[in-house]
Amino acid sequence: PGVAMSQSESIGRPEALTQLERTVRENLKAPPPDLQLPHYPELADRLGALECAEAADDVVDHVALIKERVAAGDVAGAEDMVGRLMPAMGITPHVVAFNIVMDGYAQAGRAEDALGVLELMETAGVAPTVVSLTTLAAAYIAAGEPQCAADVVNITMPSLGIAPNTATYGLMIKAAMAERKVDVALSWLDAMEASGVPGDATAYGTAINASANASDAHTAEAILARMLASGLVPDVIAWSALAKAHVRARSPAAAAQVLDRMLAAGVAPNAKTYGTIIAGYAAARQPERAEALMDELLAAGLKPDVVTFTSLMEAHARVGDVSAAEHTLARMTAAGLTPNIYAFVTLIKAHRNNHASSPAARAEGAEAVWAAMAAAKLKPSPQAYCVMLRTFANAKPVRVARITRYVDAAITDGCLNHHVASAALWASYHARDIALGTRVHNALLDVCGDDDEKTAHVWRLIQDPIRRRCRYGSRCGRFDCAFDHTASSSSSSSSSAPRSSFRCGYRSPCYQRQ
Repeated sequence: PGVAMSQSESIGRPEALTQLERTVRENLKAPPPDLQLPHYPELADRLGALECAEAADDVVDHVALIKERVAAGDVAGAEDMVGRLMPAMGITPHVVAFNIVMDGYAQAGRAEDALGVLELMETAGVAPTVVSLTTLAAAYIAAGEPQCAADVVNITMPSLGIAPNTATYGLMIKAAMAERKVDVALSWLDAMEASGVPGDATAYGTAINASANASDAHTAEAILARMLASGLVPDVIAWSALAKAHVRARSPAAAAQVLDRMLAAGVAPNAKTYGTIIAGYAAARQPERAEALMDELLAAGLKPDVVTFTSLMEAHARVGDVSAAEHTLARMTAAGLTPNIYAFVTLIKAHRNNHASSPAARAEGAEAVWAAMAAAKLKPSPQAYCVMLRTFANAKPVRVARITRYVDAAITDGCLNHHVASAALWASYHARDIALGTRVHNALLDVCGDDDEKTAHVWRLIQDPIRRRCRYGSRCGRFDCAFDHTASSSSSSSSSAPRSSFRCGYRSPCYQRQ
């Protein structure tokens, strides 16, 4: 009452909705006995199609208002409308209205509030549906409580006589995949099949992806076979997940065979499928096969993205082919793509692995890439600092000043983590700089609070004065030699050294092939 809605007003204007709600609230301060929710058919029309379009006009009106409040982020206001305003006006909210409010809480990860909406439904005498309880399970998953979500499906739904549907099982499979629990994902898939619920390609594809994340190609193949047996046709997402499973299992050749199987099934691979297999060949140090797949991708009329180009760069970087990695970077730029931080880090790796050049030349090349990265206004990542520090740690002679500079920058940029600290401690060990190692270790304790296994190991090496120098006087600087370095350095080298046909590259009398 008291609100005039003009036909010329814009569609779904928030001001009009707010004014309507304000008027209702003001009337509720002293509600007249005949107060009813005003009917505005034109308002419902302007709000678009609703799930409850076939319901009464009052239901359409209040569901529209609730959807607007949730879309605006005011979930608590929407719950107040459902739980207090509507009952005060003698209107029982539709189950869709409760589900909308519950979904708003689920997206925010507020499981307890979503459960409170379910209790409101019980108070209002509205029976929950499978959508209601699936939404509650989604709220628990978003809140990091997957076991509570499982209890909703396994306990609450049967107690109310509600059977889970395909969306319910798909939600639980996806949650198990996020936790990398392949056995749990498969148990939900088994439950879906046993209950007779018709599965869909998304549920099976999610289970295949869960197996891929666990590097279990055998299970991924078994799920695909079950999918085919159920009469479903795998889509490109399921096939791509299967290719990823073989890549994670370090079998890029099997992943490449997935492409042939896809084409035989009438499914065209997309750019992501090719990119996944290119990354597999990169990890296997097979740049020729990676280049061949890139050619196939382009011949199919697909456009590679930055990740695919970076994977191809990684294939060349792992074998130290700087020129090929730089050429791939140029192709990326020519395709209109902007290289990201990972592309530059990959190019630094190419210089680090270029054993055809001298250690000093490798370090200089890495610094040139670092300068180009700074010119592109890209903020260095922890991985970038880690690669640079390892590059300089292996350079001979060890350049303590440059190592110190990158350590200072990593600390200043907030990039010091266990991986960067391990690389910095390694560089300090090779530089025989105890002060720098101590400074890095103290900074690590300030940031992370403790050591991990790797940094603690290198820190012990730096602290031990005997371990800082080879027992046999070698300049190799390695600490993973098979000999007992903690033995007294005064021991005779010739009497305790084993006989072997291999000699240390630095001509140490320890006879270790390393």
